[in-house]
Amino acid sequence: MKISVRNVDKQLFKELKLRAQREEKTAGQALNEALRLYLQQDRKSRKPLSKLPSFDFGSGTERLSEEIDEVLYGSRST
Repeated sequence: MKISVRNVDKQLFKELKLRAQREEKTAGQALNEALRLYLQQDRKSRKPLSKLPSFDFGSGTERLSEEIDEVLYGSRST
């Protein structure tokens, strides 16, 4: 597939082509590898909220969630 991409840093692309050449790859193969790594990194860094560790805000904050709801919605949830 042939594509055009705007705003590519010329120096970075030059370095990519040189490295690809040293590794006996095409620039397209090197770019595919870079894109794959970039996308994998993004997937690894995202965690569902349920997997995030809990945080203790300290004494006196036991009703914090309910108090926030009261401010946002104007009444206590039942």
